[in-house]
Amino acid sequence: MTRTGITRRTPRLREATSEAKKHRTQEELELRLQRILSSIANLLVGTGYSYGRISKLTKIAFVNAAAAIDRDAGEKVSIARIAASTGLTRTEVSRLLRTKSQNLSDMPGPQNRAIRVAVGWLSDKDFRVSRGDPRPLHFSAGKRNFSQLVKRYSGDIPARAMLLEMKRAEMIRLGDDDLIHLVRREAPVPRKTVSAMRAISPWVDSLWESIQTAGPSELSSRTSQLSLHFDSLPQVKAALREINERRIAFVSGVSEMGTRYSRESRYDLRITIAVASTTPTRATQDRLKQDFEK
Repeated sequence: MTRTGITRRTPRLREATSEAKKHRTQEELELRLQRILSSIANLLVGTGYSYGRISKLTKIAFVNAAAAIDRDAGEKVSIARIAASTGLTRTEVSRLLRTKSQNLSDMPGPQNRAIRVAVGWLSDKDFRVSRGDPRPLHFSAGKRNFSQLVKRYSGDIPARAMLLEMKRAEMIRLGDDDLIHLVRREAPVPRKTVSAMRAISPWVDSLWESIQTAGPSELSSRTSQLSLHFDSLPQVKAALREINERRIAFVSGVSEMGTRYSRESRYDLRITIAVASTTPTRATQDRLKQDFEK
């Protein structure tokens, strides 16, 4: 302790403080990433989108991002360096680099187990009728049944659990004759899911561009969430139109705060403005009304 009462930090103390900050930063990064991935998973799991497919797309994204670093530096793309930075093997990196020209939706990939069962139902002659259509199956009765199909194509998933999952995904229909009918190979992708992903994409792209061009400054974001209540759908639509008009006016007003670009401009401030809203359905309104009356 000095005479002024101020403690001087030793090199060891400074090093420990720096490590603690790095640890907190890593924890916050993983917490935020977990929240983002959890939200995306909530959107996709209900559609039957498999983890294996997401894993493949994630690997491609990491390989492409690492390759872009080499290109931006004017260097030849190095498979070994990409493998070192992503944790993938060089064989995986080489294979994934070749997928760039392919349509991702056409690439073969791991399927979830419900789809495996459906594919087996359509292709296995033991579970098809003579003309090739999927045979309606009893759950456990008969020579060929749903339980046997699930055991053959889904591994260790119990037949009852698979039945409930395929029913939830609208892949099967239970007939009055106690037979299980296959009605589609995959679960339908809700328009709401596609709409949500479409809304997320430009937002994330904009944030990435901001990070790339912001220099030493940090990216900041302030968000607010509100719940508005209305008595009729026309009121909802009118409110949405008003919100959009205010957004346009706000963007116009903010743009006038800066000056026109010139070589003398010393600072650039990139701003992303987004308004996200959901339109309640009649069913949602009725459910809210019932909850309110209880």
